[in-house]
Amino acid sequence: MYNLLSKRGQLFAFALGVIVVVLYLVTALGGIEEWNALSEEDQLQTGIFNTGLGGAVVMTLIGAFLFLVTVIVGLITNPKGSIKIIAAFALVAILFAIFYGTAVPETTGSLGELADEFGLTDNQSKIVTAGLKSGIVLTLGAFGAFIVTELINLFK
Repeated sequence: MYNLLSKRGQLFAFALGVIVVVLYLVTALGGIEEWNALSEEDQLQTGIFNTGLGGAVVMTLIGAFLFLVTVIVGLITNPKGSIKIIAAFALVAILFAIFYGTAVPETTGSLGELADEFGLTDNQSKIVTAGLKSGIVLTLGAFGAFIVTELINLFK
């Protein structure tokens, strides 16, 4: 099974993604005319987009599960090499903790109104803020690492 997934895993993932997108398009585009004819309130009650949302949720859960299994197997089979993974996880946790500690819950303005509308507590607002800031920093870090490694490979 491992050899099959290592050789054809990306192909399987791509095929599953294509199947989910096709199913979503068939269900959504097949009923879009009727959906457009509904009032805004009735549009919120329909399930025309549920196939796509469900597919995305299932694929995300499968990906997260497989990621965790891969990390755990890697930690068990290569404990010395897993120090880098543990250090990276600790760095992300520290980054999130710093952003959580410095986050200020939004109580005024349009963000405060949205927080009230969705019933976010101050703690939940701080978690959202910390998650967004952490995601932005990690994305910028990944982009920077990509540029640096490409420049290094260019001069090799």
